[in-house]
Amino acid sequence: TTCKAGNSIVTSYVENILVERNEGYRNLASQQKNGNIQDGAMLDSDLQSKRVLFQYNYSHDNSFGLFLNCNSTSKTTSDEVILRYNVSVNDLGKKGVIYMNYHIGNMECYNNTIVSTSVSSPILLEINNDRKMNFYNNLIYCTSENPSLKLGNQTNFFAECNVVYSEKEIAHIEELENFDSFNPKPKTICGDSLVERIGMDKAKEFVLMKESKLFDPANCISIDSKPTDFLGNEYRESIGAANRL
Repeated sequence: TTCKAGNSIVTSYVENILVERNEGYRNLASQQKNGNIQDGAMLDSDLQSKRVLFQYNYSHDNSFGLFLNCNSTSKTTSDEVILRYNVSVNDLGKKGVIYMNYHIGNMECYNNTIVSTSVSSPILLEINNDRKMNFYNNLIYCTSENPSLKLGNQTNFFAECNVVYSEKEIAHIEELENFDSFNPKPKTICGDSLVERIGMDKAKEFVLMKESKLFDPANCISIDSKPTDFLGNEYRESIGAANRL
């Protein structure tokens, strides 16, 4: 999909919905007259999204990134969303590549891979105050200039068994507890042009999973349901979305 305004794929007033195997790119959301940039993500769980699963999606070159939520302004909402096995490549991160915007009953975010190599000042993860989110088994690989995290008070935020590699210092990385850091030896780096990133098959080229530590069950949180991974292989306990040795 290519989108000039709004989020590209939106769920709202739905229940038990599966969104999978989509590619979203070139969401061109830009600054409004009031100075704000609104709705520039590939995926959006919006109002009344109850039990929604986003998986095996490929996001690249979007104004924000892979995902944001706008579920509810109420802390008592019962909405539940899972974001797993998705790949983000060179999303611009004007807001968080993964962005917890509104309140939600429960948000599970695991085994996603974020790759950022030529974007300036991307916000890799953004979470507003008091947002409920479990963030684990995710992989971030970043060689971009001036990357950052924007994390609120983290009152309802759980993070563990994630791995980040960045050649540049990530602003506020110290606020994200239980973040392990090492070099995962990437197989490929993002192409220099948009054309080199278009196509679901291209997502499979951004395989970062070559480091044995990423496949050590002791370093991961076990998942009850174990489908295939992004590449169609049998799932293994691991960090990130693309599991190939």
